Formats: sequence, structure tokens, C-alpha cells
Amino acid sequence: MTSSTSSGRLRRAAAVAAVAALVVSGTAGCSTGARAPVADAAATTPASTPSHAADHAPVRRRPGTVTFPWSSGKPQLGVQIYWKNAPGDSDSAVRLQAQRMITYVTSLDANSIALSFPVYTAGPYANSVYASSYTPTPARMDLVIRLAQAAGLRVTLRPLLDETSLVAAGPAYWRGNIEPSDRSAWFASYARMLAPYLVLAQQDRVGSFDLGSEFTSLQGDQRWDALVSGARSLYSGQLTYSDNWDVYVQQRVGIPVDMVGVDAYPPMDDLGDNATIPQLVAGWNSWLDKWTSRPLPDSLLNEVGAPAEKGAYQHPGSWGDYNSSTLDLAVQANWFTAACQVAQDRDMAGVYFWRYTLQQNPADADPLHDRTDSWVGRPAAGAVRSCFDSWAAWAY
Repeated sequence: MTSSTSSGRLRRAAAVAAVAALVVSGTAGCSTGARAPVADAAATTPASTPSHAADHAPVRRRPGTVTFPWSSGKPQLGVQIYWKNAPGDSDSAVRLQAQRMITYVTSLDANSIALSFPVYTAGPYANSVYASSYTPTPARMDLVIRLAQAAGLRVTLRPLLDETSLVAAGPAYWRGNIEPSDRSAWFASYARMLAPYLVLAQQDRVGSFDLGSEFTSLQGDQRWDALVSGARSLYSGQLTYSDNWDVYVQQRVGIPVDMVGVDAYPPMDDLGDNATIPQLVAGWNSWLDKWTSRPLPDSLLNEVGAPAEKGAYQHPGSWGDYNSSTLDLAVQANWFTAACQVAQDRDMAGVYFWRYTLQQNPADADPLHDRTDSWVGRPAAGAVRSCFDSWAAWAY
């Protein structure tokens, strides 16, 4: 670490200690021509600058609006919103779901959301990617984007290849090892599927567009160059890519985007359920050190998640449900706290916690019986808010 990074760690130590204390005590609360560059709509939303959180209490705006607005150089304090469209829902229903989501994530002091939405393929060797009735249409997506931006939230659009057809072909298949029989056809199909959402991103001035996630088997393909070039002809904002946790620390992605984030699920086989937050922090740093021990301002933790179950540190990226696992709420909360501390210490561009589903209602959360991957209504929700507040304490 450089001396500036070390001093940054010291400055943030007190805030992180406060996070841990809140979580342990349970008081953290759950409740096609050249185009002009896109100015992120959320970043240009008029709002007074909050007082420095290290010296004053956060400036609370009206409910349902952002407390710490994002702007260039500020961290993305984010929640991944997974949106599988319900074809029977009316637009009015979608607006209500979106407003409920916005009220909830802003109550956590988030300033950013990523709208992750499913796109589909017929199997691991298929040559096409398509939007189904479960993929939100651009018109419906526009409804949610505008509501989020009106509340001051920075928005990322993030297509995510659904794995249902892949798993049906065999349990070892996932989006990271697909092998289209005709890669040129696959890339052409993928570009066509992305196009209307890129046009929407330009129209609505969204902050970022994530061109792909976890396509490990395809990452070295030179066809990405043409796909990215085509995307830039439609959208002039920030283009990103989400790397999987394992290859992220082995080699840099050869996709010419503006930022590479990571879906961060590094297993820590040597840590038991009683591991302390400092031990978890050391584990996270040991994983990142495989690539570099230096700051990572040009990257972000694009997904942080873990099940609230015993043994989660050995498999943070896989989970079952309450009936097939032993619930452990502290494991999940401590994982979130440690990940946040490391992202701050490494001066990363931000962190997004996986996930909130658009149709869910936080008021219906059942900490003891919900799926273990859910953190809504659990102590981990308090860890999320404490993460955002502690980061804002030195960034604003």
C-alpha cells in the first residue's frame, strides 16, 4: 500500500469500527454518428450538498430521496435491483413497485442502483441471445429509470444472461462457460439484443451500461472490440463489464470498456462462522492481493452477497433456502461489513450489494424464513446502511 492509502485506512478505521458495533448491537436498523457525452442525470439533479458526515449528522432530505448524491469522484453506494418482468403487471403496478424500491434503498442511504434484468439463450452451445416476456421492455424500463433519477439515484443498466436453460443442460453449465457453436452469430445476436437498451440509456442519460457479466469463456474473443464500438455509437456514457471473482485476480479483461468491476464472491475456506471482521477483511485483501496490493480506483465491487447461513464463507456465491441450511444472520452481516471496509480501503469506485428484487415488499420480510440469500429485513441490511454512511463520512 502507498502511504496515502495507509493513511486513508487509518482515517476510516473509526467509521468502520462504528459499523461493526452497530451490526453487533443490532441497532443499525433494517428498515450511429458521434454523440455528445452523456451527463449522468442523477449527477445533475439539483440538490444541496450534505454536510460532512464526519462532523455533522447526515442531511436528511425528504423520504424517498438520496442523502449523499453521487457525482464524479464520489463512491457509488449501490444496491443491485434484479428485475424479472412479470408480464401480467400493469405499468401502474410497476410504478408502485419502483417507488417502494426507491423508498427502501434511499432509506439505506444508497445513491446508486443497478437494474439487472434477465436475457435468455437456448443452451450452452446456442448462437443467439434474446429478450423474452420476462425481460423488461425498454418502455417499461424507462418508467423505473425516470422515477429513480427523480429521487437522485445514479442508474446502471445491466443485462444478465439467465442460466435456466444452461443448468437444464447440465449442472456444471453457467454463463461463464458457454461455448456458442458460431461465435460470430452469437456476438451479432447479442449486439442486436443490447441495441434498444443502449438507445434507452442514451435517451435517459443513465450513469453506466454494463455490457456483460461473467462471460469468462468469451472474454478473450476479439469480437468484443466491434461490439463495444457499436455500443459507443448508440450510448456515450460509461461502458462497464463485470468480471467473475476468480479470473478478476488472474488477468485483466481484454474488453475495451471504461471500467471493469467484479462480482465478488471469493471463498475463504480457512475461516469459520465465528471469524471476526478483521479476519474477514484480511481474507478479502488476501484475495485482491493476488492481483495487486495497491488502490483500485478504476474498479468496483459490482456484486457483494452471501447467504445468511453457516458455512457461507466457504461458498458466498451459492445458497439454498432455509429448509436446507442452518440460518446464521451474523455471518451475512459481517461479510457485508468486511467487504465494505476493503472497498473503502482500496479507494474503489463503489460497492453494490446483491440483491433486492423489484417485486418484493420489504414490509413482508421474514428474517427467519426467507431464502438465505435475502438480506432485506435482516442485520445485513443494517450493515449495508452503515457501510454507506461510513463511506460518506470521509467522501462527502
